[in-house]
Amino acid sequence: MTMKKLLCIFLMCCTVFSLFTFTSCDKNDADGADSVTLPQNVTPETEELYPEYIPDVLDFENEEITFLVMGEGYNSAAWRSQDIYAETDSDDPIVSAVYRRNMFLEEKYHVKIREVTSDSPGTKAQNSIKSGLDEFQVLMCNTAGTISLMQNQLLLDLNSLEYTDLTQPWWDQTMRENCSVAGKNYFATGDISIMDNDATWVMMFNKLLAKNYGFDPYKLVEENKWTFDEMHKMMMTAAKDNGDGIVKWGDDTFGMSTHHSTCEAFFYAAGLSVTKKDSSDLPYFDSTSAHTDYVVRVLEKSISIWGDDSVMFASDGVTTHSKETQEVFESGRALFLAEVLQLAIRLREMDVDFGVLPFPKYESSQKNYGHFVHSTTALLSIPITCKEKDKVSALVEAMAAKSMYTLTPAYYDVVLTGKAFRDEESADMLDIILKSRTFDLGGIHMFDWGNVGSIFPESVRDGENTYSSLYKRSISRATTTMNRDINKILSDN
Repeated sequence: MTMKKLLCIFLMCCTVFSLFTFTSCDKNDADGADSVTLPQNVTPETEELYPEYIPDVLDFENEEITFLVMGEGYNSAAWRSQDIYAETDSDDPIVSAVYRRNMFLEEKYHVKIREVTSDSPGTKAQNSIKSGLDEFQVLMCNTAGTISLMQNQLLLDLNSLEYTDLTQPWWDQTMRENCSVAGKNYFATGDISIMDNDATWVMMFNKLLAKNYGFDPYKLVEENKWTFDEMHKMMMTAAKDNGDGIVKWGDDTFGMSTHHSTCEAFFYAAGLSVTKKDSSDLPYFDSTSAHTDYVVRVLEKSISIWGDDSVMFASDGVTTHSKETQEVFESGRALFLAEVLQLAIRLREMDVDFGVLPFPKYESSQKNYGHFVHSTTALLSIPITCKEKDKVSALVEAMAAKSMYTLTPAYYDVVLTGKAFRDEESADMLDIILKSRTFDLGGIHMFDWGNVGSIFPESVRDGENTYSSLYKRSISRATTTMNRDINKILSDN
């Protein structure tokens, strides 16, 4: 069943049934659970999957399990963790889902779930672990912080824990496959968190401007014609100077409003990745001419789009604050807005209707769309200082499983039911986006060995297509750095 159909069912049923009543044990709640609308990968409550390998006799004896999470000062209030702990129930769907999920787990396993926030969670975790403290049993650090912990051998291999099974549907399988090292996974994401969704890079568009110019990007997606070229043609048509011949972010209308991270979006949208995996599940750099030639072609087209400042407003080079990216779009002076999905929620007060789109393919012959996840996301890991690692892994597994029926539906509710996106088609687009995300160990948001992951986006920004020579010059040093890191990570595990 498509998200569009699921959404319709939800809208019809929401006046009768509460999304979260399944956590109660009385008969009325159980009866209502069958009508809960869930995302595509979630079955109705009567078919709820739960990790049977977690023993029913598991008892924490009212012990506190503490999660270290990101606080408001990490980036902004928008990136403060909201998916791990809730003190009380709320009318907010996400807060309520977290609260009710945790109450279920606390009652079932006699445990107390707690969180500690930090504006620098990676540094705080590293200091704690190196001091030998077991003060945080589960970590939800930002990407850079998690990668640093992994490099310093401070994280457990999640696959080694008795009750963790990353092949289950409540874990992100693309991350499991792309970010493993010799069969070991030191971090994960999935239904347990909404941060990976929020940090996914997407495209939004002004529906009024699109209608005025006769554009129908939804149809282009449906017909597999949504490409770089089609997007660029629309951008050039929509861009308008106010008459003074000078490009001004405060007055003119642009084809797209964004900032430098879109330079990376071009790369992943074309189906590319910095590293691949060999038969031993180890990362390597593709040095074939076919790979390099394709990157060069993608880069050439990306530069032509990015470099035209009469149609592209990139806040980095014009103002000192990226908030102007949002302001230009909100004021109706940009056809497209490229940003993280979380911004769509912040745009809920925007007067002009907007929709969401996948970032276009490089060319229609490309098999899948591609979307990267920004480093602002939180990744789950367990520190080596966790004394009851298997017991904690059972709780984390149960939390992830229960989140598939609580937190994920709540997230879809917030994003899709009129509070963010304004149309039914956006639901289908969201499905495409979240199913085509990629995670890349060698990318700029992870290890970026030898700065190879930075070559493409920096070349787009600089407007110079010297990728082949830079890649050739960097690959040896990058490989040495990568092998050193991998050997260190695996040496004591």
